[in-house]
Amino acid sequence: MKTTSTLLAGLLLLSAGLCSAADKKGCKGDSLFTRMPGTFVKDCREGAFDNQAFHCGPGKPQAIEGRHLMTRYEAEPKAQAFTGVQVQRNHETAAADLGAKKVFSDARYSCYRLAKDGKEFFAEVDSAWNRGYVIRIVEKSGMKQEVAGNSDIFLKTIRETGHAAVYGIQFDTNRAELKPESAPALEEIVKLMSADPELKIHVVGHTDNVGAMADNMALSQARAAAVVKALSGRGVEAARMKPSGVASLVPVAANRSESGRARNRRVELVEQ
Repeated sequence: MKTTSTLLAGLLLLSAGLCSAADKKGCKGDSLFTRMPGTFVKDCREGAFDNQAFHCGPGKPQAIEGRHLMTRYEAEPKAQAFTGVQVQRNHETAAADLGAKKVFSDARYSCYRLAKDGKEFFAEVDSAWNRGYVIRIVEKSGMKQEVAGNSDIFLKTIRETGHAAVYGIQFDTNRAELKPESAPALEEIVKLMSADPELKIHVVGHTDNVGAMADNMALSQARAAAVVKALSGRGVEAARMKPSGVASLVPVAANRSESGRARNRRVELVEQ
């Protein structure tokens, strides 16, 4: 994860000092936090674009896409073992110093989100590894999605089927704020509404099935409302649009693969 290492080089958790036990060959430690004192790198794994399960909420782990790095630290044989609480508190302080936001924590896991230089990072601290702990970091990125169609295609599809899916509207994970790259898709919807002044639509938010249903229901509703607000700000009458969220209740593909989940994460325009 060279880019992440360069970006966050020099960020300090604690002074590690010299380790008597050698790090595993090819492992240099994680790029976000300096290791706890008296530890060495027992194992590491680095990957390009992939799916990483993170404990960023209660229940089922949440899948986050991007470049990832796993680093497992272990206390040196003669070093005094540290507790999970010590691991959690030290990393909590370090994360706050970085300006990272704590997303979730329990007795074992802590999950943090950091936005830096237009990039988004997630860090998971797993403190339950006997005499050690594990840090997982993802430089989050999504598969590139283009605007699936234009206003003419949307209008034709709505007239034929009563609804049209829009895949160019994008949000960060578990958030309802529109990302700047959503602008082209929003402009196509504005053109659609201008082309047919009598058209009224339900703006429906859809998610995949990762996470709790209640949370996804609230998230999909909030995302639909954000789209309606953005379209209103671009001149579409609010009375012509109604936001709704259905979470993962209307999939267009199986949620068993990332490609299927990506298809299910969408906004649909449904004729009223």
